[in-house]
Amino acid sequence: AAEAASASAAPVVTLIEAGKRQVVEIKVQGFVGTIMMCNDAKRNAFSTDVCDQMREGIRRCCAAGVRVIVLRARPGVKVWSAGHDIRDFKRIDGSAAQTGSSKFQD
Repeated sequence: AAEAASASAAPVVTLIEAGKRQVVEIKVQGFVGTIMMCNDAKRNAFSTDVCDQMREGIRRCCAAGVRVIVLRARPGVKVWSAGHDIRDFKRIDGSAAQTGSSKFQD
């Protein structure tokens, strides 16, 4: 009975804390977590911020006891994701393509 009540509860929407540009929205409803990419201008390219916020979303969903996580883009966007953000790649000389290095490129 407790599981049934928990599964039908109103969704809990969590936004990443201030200080970072929000590119991911997390919603938990019962045993289902939804992580929605919200970086439409960059076609949800997997930048360091997107990957960090998705990892935090997965952590929060697991802490909430979800059994399944849905990864999605906002409704109406033309692509789910454009792939990895090439500005996070290293240049041929080993320097970062933008400012600083990405923990996802090693």
